[in-house]
Amino acid sequence: MKLKYVAQIKTNFPEADFWLKRVNSIDRVGEPVKEFKDTRIGIKVTRTDILDPNYLFYIMMYIWQQGYWRTRCFGMQKRVNIRTEDVKNVSIGNDNIKESIIPDLQQGFDMSREIVIDGHMLTPNDAHIILAIYNKLDEHNAKRFENLGIIKMKKMAHAMYEWMDGNII
Repeated sequence: MKLKYVAQIKTNFPEADFWLKRVNSIDRVGEPVKEFKDTRIGIKVTRTDILDPNYLFYIMMYIWQQGYWRTRCFGMQKRVNIRTEDVKNVSIGNDNIKESIIPDLQQGFDMSREIVIDGHMLTPNDAHIILAIYNKLDEHNAKRFENLGIIKMKKMAHAMYEWMDGNII
C-alpha cells in the first residue's frame, strides 16, 4: 500500500505527526524529525485505525538509515532534495520496498500462520518490518523508544519472536 493512501503528505504542514528533511546533504536528506520547519515534508497519518503515527515514524527512520533516499534524491552532493511525490509513493505493508530496504527474513518463516496483536492481524511483511526496525534501534533510540512509552511496538516484536519460533536470521 502506498503511503499516500494512509497519510496526508505536504510541505509547510505544522499539523503533521512528523517531518522529513526535504533539502539537506545527501547523508541527511529524508531524515525523519519531530521538529516543524516549513521547508520540511510533513506526514500526518489519516488512517490511524490501521497505522500508528509513531510506528510510521520508526518505519521512515529505518528507511532513511538504510539509505533509501540517497538513491532517490535530486541535486548536487552537498545540497540535495527529495520530492513530496516520492514520499507519497513509498510503499508500506504488503507491497513493501523490500528489494534492498527490508532484509529478507523469510527463511524459516511459517507463512501459513497468523499473528493477532491487540485485535490487529499482521501479515508476514508487517512482521518483517517491525522486526527489522526493532532490531535496528541503537541504544540511544531504544532509550527514546522507552521514554516515548511506545510499549505496543515492543510487545508486538516480542510476540513475533515467539510466533516465528526463533527462526530469524
